Amino acid sequence: MSEPTAKAKYRLFAIIAVVGILLDQVTKFWVMDNIRHRAEEIVIIEGLFSLVHTTNTGAAFGMLAGVSWAMLFFYGFTAIAVGVLIKMLMEIPHDDRYQTWALGFITSGAIGNFIDRVHKQGVTDFLHVYVDKPEGLKNWLISTLGTNVWPSFNVADSAICVGLCMFVIHFLFLEKDEEVEPEPADELLDDAQACGVHPVLFTLPNGVEIHTYGFLACGGYLIAVFSIASLAERDGIDRGRVYDLAILSMVGIVLGGRLEYVRTHWADFQGQSIGSMLNIRDGGAVFYGGLISATLLCVVYLRQTRVPMGRMVDRIAPFICLASIFGRLGCFASGCCYGRPASVPWAVTFPEGSLAPAGIPLHPTQLYEVGYSLLLGAFLLAWMSRRKVYGELLPLWGMGYGTFRYINEFIRDDAERGWAVEGVLTNAQATGLVLITISVVAFRTLRRRGEPV
Repeated sequence: MSEPTAKAKYRLFAIIAVVGILLDQVTKFWVMDNIRHRAEEIVIIEGLFSLVHTTNTGAAFGMLAGVSWAMLFFYGFTAIAVGVLIKMLMEIPHDDRYQTWALGFITSGAIGNFIDRVHKQGVTDFLHVYVDKPEGLKNWLISTLGTNVWPSFNVADSAICVGLCMFVIHFLFLEKDEEVEPEPADELLDDAQACGVHPVLFTLPNGVEIHTYGFLACGGYLIAVFSIASLAERDGIDRGRVYDLAILSMVGIVLGGRLEYVRTHWADFQGQSIGSMLNIRDGGAVFYGGLISATLLCVVYLRQTRVPMGRMVDRIAPFICLASIFGRLGCFASGCCYGRPASVPWAVTFPEGSLAPAGIPLHPTQLYEVGYSLLLGAFLLAWMSRRKVYGELLPLWGMGYGTFRYINEFIRDDAERGWAVEGVLTNAQATGLVLITISVVAFRTLRRRGEPV
């Protein structure tokens, strides 16, 4: 039997992608001819599944719908996504049909919806899933998610979901990492006695480690997003707009945080490729860089969509504190962002293998930030009922966080901070002073010109 070749792999990929695109387009043409003008949906499974024509000008769940620059974003994103998929195809083994099928599914879905956007300025959806029975499940979905209806989708969306699910299964259960020599039990015991930090929260069946920092940061972010969405509805703001902001802010947090890290550590990155600079898997990000980038993206989006900015930021501000709490707990688990040597009773000692110096009592600056973020968040929630104008909670957060962070920097001792003025003012302190100044000006301006509550 002949060995699998690259040619065979690419042929299989091309067949899957082409068949998927054709199936997607044929079903959409059928829908346009047979369902588009129908007054009623075609019920396939009573109370669960039907066919109905809709046009989505945004992304999944209607995100970015109505935004003027959305189409340009979709074109660029599709081009980048297909390029990444082709690169992944080139790197997988020639005999790995499983991943080839997954990549073929995702590519067909991406191109199928891209064709719709080019010709129709929107995607044709027709598969409609909802829950009307039992009544208890329907009511629970409405109270929890705000709806009992899943957004309509199509064959291209289904292909993308199938491909992504195949990759998740492959990552969790099929892919096997190289065996790692376990540490001696006595060394693990010595480490555990030093401080209860756990950089790795758990290990998947295939040996992939899930780090505590990433798990907590993602968990805190998701809790914040869903909480903001629920509260924003009380101000008449659609949940979909909140989810749009969540996507944009995540892009800003990741890219902005990484770029600021590269800027403050330019000596380490000078001469390296752009890919190395943007490789977040190597670690390294700056909170303020992510915050500034995410804020700029969100402001542009809110202005484009005419969402009431003051009402929206009032809902967001307290939950920035929540996300910060989860993030700093993750920092403590990893040992990063540590403090100076200390003799206070609550000083902590980190074990070998932590990012902090081992065996030295240190100020738990990560927990200090958890504490003042908790106090600041509670203050903002209490101030909500005392607002005079919409939007004033965000500058209050800026004044509070900037001040606390400025003070906390005096007892931080990790080299990752970088200096704005060597030995005098850290980058975070300089940014904190700017944040405080902008927040004071914004607060005073809002009090004079803002929308009264």
